[in-house]
Amino acid sequence: MFKRRNKDMVEVKKTPSEIQVSDLWDDFDKLFTSFRRDMDRLFWDPVLPSLLEDRISGMGDIMSMDLEDTGDKLILSVDLPGVSRDQTSISLEDDVLTISVGGREEKEEKRDEGRFLLKERRSFRSTRSLTLPEEVDEEKISANLKDGILRVELPKKSPKKKKVKKIKIR
Repeated sequence: MFKRRNKDMVEVKKTPSEIQVSDLWDDFDKLFTSFRRDMDRLFWDPVLPSLLEDRISGMGDIMSMDLEDTGDKLILSVDLPGVSRDQTSISLEDDVLTISVGGREEKEEKRDEGRFLLKERRSFRSTRSLTLPEEVDEEKISANLKDGILRVELPKKSPKKKKVKKIKIR
C-alpha cells in the first residue's frame, strides 16, 4: 500500500498498480527539498558562526594550491589570505613539501567609557602536504609571501641522462 495526501490533504491509499511515476517524482522532490532545507539550516545557521567563518575564509581544512611546471622548475602558488610570514612555515622531507599556517587573531571594539562591547579571539591552524612529482634542488628553493599569495619556486635537479642499453637478440 502506498499512502499519499491529495490536494484536500486527505490521505489516499493506493495499491502498487495505481501508483503513477509522477506520484513518485513528487514525493522524491518533497524529500529532496526537505533534505536540502535541513542541510542549509545545519551549515548556515547563525548558531554555528565559527564553522561559517572557517568555510568562508578558506582556512577551514584546505589551502588552495596551483602547481606549475615551467621546465626547469616547479612553481607552487598557495592562497593564504590574511596570513603573515611569521604565521607560515614550509618544510621539505623526502619529496613531500609541507606548508603550515597558524596564529591567533584578536578583535576589540570599545565605547568611550572603556567597557567591552565586543572582544573576539580566534586561533587557526592548517597544514597541507604535497608530494612533488620530481626531485628538486633543496638548496635553491625560494619562497615569497605577498598580497595573501605564497609563491614557492622549486628548481628541479639536473636531469640524469638515461643510459640506453642495447640487448642482443640470439
